[in-house]
Amino acid sequence: MGETALEIFRGVDKASMQPSTHLLPGILDSFKVLGLDESFYWMPSGSNLEGIDSVLGTSDNCVYTIQATIAASHKDPIEGIKKVWGCFNQGVRAQRMWHHVVVTNTMSTATMNVNELSAKMSKFTLGQGHDCVLVHVWGCVLDL
Repeated sequence: MGETALEIFRGVDKASMQPSTHLLPGILDSFKVLGLDESFYWMPSGSNLEGIDSVLGTSDNCVYTIQATIAASHKDPIEGIKKVWGCFNQGVRAQRMWHHVVVTNTMSTATMNVNELSAKMSKFTLGQGHDCVLVHVWGCVLDL
């Protein structure tokens, strides 16, 4: 949770993911009280969300579910993303842009994970009807 934005990518597209200093309690109900443009960082305190290690919300109305891995294979994040979506206030969740970021230690592993998940999640949406949103898949490399 530093102040330096992390560079994320998908194909040739690049963007920044701005960290937050507002740490939420590690229970899923923490998402219910968030407003539209609140920034936050959340890590589960006890229960694991399948394929999700943490969640970042930014003041520009984005939600990033984050999956950290150094392996070429990883857990499918779809059920974990659905669970996070379901915990947000109904009036807020569809107004945010949703992203899933795979954080890893090499560009080749990140690219492979982004390509694989992008294909798998190409038709995956959250919500229904006018509240339906796509989840964009990104990669991020942290040299540790």
